[in-house]
Amino acid sequence: MDLMGLKLLTNLEDEKDETNRLILESGKEFCLEFDTSVAGKGNLSAQVLGPDGRLQVYVEDNSAVTAISFTPSHEGDHYIHLFWRGNPLPISPLLGHCQGPVFGVDPKNVVLHGRGCIEGRAKVPAEFIIDGRKGGDGLPEVHLRGIHDETRVQVTKLKYNRYKCTYTAENAGSYLLYVNWSGEPIPMTPKKITIGLKGNVSLVKVTGKALIRGIAEQNMAINVNTQQAGPGYIEASCQNCNGQVPCDVIENAPGLYTINLFPAVPGQYHLEIFYDGDKVPGSPFLLRVGEPPDATQVKVWGPGIKDGILNSFESNFLVETQGAGVGQLSIKMKGPKGGFQVNTKRDATSNRTIVCWYEPTEAGRYVVNILWSGVQIPNSPFTVNIYETLEELQKATGKLIRSYQDTSSQNNSQWTEDI
Repeated sequence: MDLMGLKLLTNLEDEKDETNRLILESGKEFCLEFDTSVAGKGNLSAQVLGPDGRLQVYVEDNSAVTAISFTPSHEGDHYIHLFWRGNPLPISPLLGHCQGPVFGVDPKNVVLHGRGCIEGRAKVPAEFIIDGRKGGDGLPEVHLRGIHDETRVQVTKLKYNRYKCTYTAENAGSYLLYVNWSGEPIPMTPKKITIGLKGNVSLVKVTGKALIRGIAEQNMAINVNTQQAGPGYIEASCQNCNGQVPCDVIENAPGLYTINLFPAVPGQYHLEIFYDGDKVPGSPFLLRVGEPPDATQVKVWGPGIKDGILNSFESNFLVETQGAGVGQLSIKMKGPKGGFQVNTKRDATSNRTIVCWYEPTEAGRYVVNILWSGVQIPNSPFTVNIYETLEELQKATGKLIRSYQDTSSQNNSQWTEDI
């Protein structure tokens, strides 16, 4: 990344936690060093905003290296704004987090988070977090014991005195979870965990319009039903030609999930859905994402949108949606009551062209609204005046004519289709 000629000497990756925040320790100076030797004349400055307001920042210029330092003290997020010649650097602001003052070892302040410390399923990996942020620099000791055996628990150290615990129970049944912090049991342990049977992945159902098509820059929602399969964890992964695409799994009710993803560009996407680690039927799913709708690209032509004489009127017109992206075409008409009915069909040579006609049986004013995904196309609505005789048409040429019907005796007709 171009830093306006500056080179960041501090390796930020070594200073971050798993949520990509810089790790700040209460009462300990945090320092960032920059090489300014090729950046030309200028000065490096910074502002740090913490939960208690603006912090004191020190800038030390030492020949070609400039160091920026500050000392956090309060718990919370800190925003580090960096400037060169008064202009913010592209990496600014940096986000850091401080856990606040360091506590002495106290098992009573250690807590557990996650489903894995409540329930699980046989042969399915489960996990939970030991949160010792308020419990000081203690060391965890974890055991999961069943009636006949003990399940191994893998403990992985995270930042801020937190630990991720992962286990896979081989058999269903009741287990006891023992968690000690520096040799002392934490509150509410030993804790009972119920391990159930693994569900039947073949009974998982995946539905939703997004499986058929999607639109770039619009949310796509896929529904997953595991109620017949039994309890289980739903996970999803999506990618396109550019790499991974974020997707969120939301549990709306027991056994009912929604997977949301937001495709930024048109193209093909591959969505994998897992139920307790196994692919669900149909996975991976091929999702086709089209261009977002653009009503300005829809074109319409034909005699049906021009004035005419009733006994010789040609009511047909064409709507061309090529280049308008994926959308919904709606045709709404107003005219004399009982005087017409909208008819449509796709053109035999192009599924992006719609042939329309309405065969009026009464003279009067007809208003044709053509919308693409709810937006009027150029020149819509079209007003069509149909006259009894050629003389009436010639007389009205160049000026508006009064409608043959008032609004109380009008007919409304509508046609809508996704394209």
